[in-house]
Amino acid sequence: LLLVAGLIAFSPFIYDWVRFGERSGRVQSLLLGAILTISAFQMFVVAVLADLIGSGRDIAQRQLERTRAVELASGVPPAHLLDKDAS
Repeated sequence: LLLVAGLIAFSPFIYDWVRFGERSGRVQSLLLGAILTISAFQMFVVAVLADLIGSGRDIAQRQLERTRAVELASGVPPAHLLDKDAS
C-alpha cells in the first residue's frame, strides 16, 4: 500500500520530466514519493525479519517438545525439574 502511494506521489514529477523535460518543479512530490517508497521497503524488511523470528520460535518449540517426549519416554525427569533439585 505504501509502495503504491509512493508511486502515485512520484507521478507528477515523472509526468513533468517525461512530458516537458523539466526536473526543477514538483520537488514536493519527489520527496513524498521517496519517503513513502523507502518506508514501504523498510516495512517489507521488518516483515521478513518478523517471519524469520517466528520460524525460529516454531523450530525451538518443536525441538523442546521432542526433547520432553524423549525424556518422558526414557523415564528421565525433565531438565527443568533437575535444576530445582540441585538448589
